[in-house]
Amino acid sequence: MRRPSLGAAFGLGGLPADTQRGLLVALSTSVASVMGVNLVYPVLPPMMQQLGVDQSAVGLVITVYTVPMIFVAPVAGAMADLHGRRAVLFGGMLLFGLAGAGVGLAPTFEWALLMRAIQGVGAGALMPLTIVLLSDLLEGERETSGASRWSSTVSPRQ
Repeated sequence: MRRPSLGAAFGLGGLPADTQRGLLVALSTSVASVMGVNLVYPVLPPMMQQLGVDQSAVGLVITVYTVPMIFVAPVAGAMADLHGRRAVLFGGMLLFGLAGAGVGLAPTFEWALLMRAIQGVGAGALMPLTIVLLSDLLEGERETSGASRWSSTVSPRQ
């Protein structure tokens, strides 16, 4: 029995195994970056209570994550061109993961905000590389299909 492939799941079946692994990395890193906002919403009320934070300040948890992404994304793209995509992708994933753990272990609200900002820097390094990786891994019609499926995967649903 043949096991299902990532390429088949995204309508990109018949791709070599290394291309499918690359797609898995590209898609999972971008989903992780987007979920860095969406997955934090359910933990905000207990976090506010545990850290003794007023409701008016809790929006900062989202803001300090998203603002660094705006500034880091173009810099990360340039760094990837100069130093290689793998190094920037690895660094972004490392920052994202370690800072995420730091948020969970934060003893104060200020510490949580600092960790979220660092996590946003990591996410900012991941997002621009996804499109570049997709264009590296796929060609022609498959590139268009892969990019549109990626867009529908990470876009917020209404």
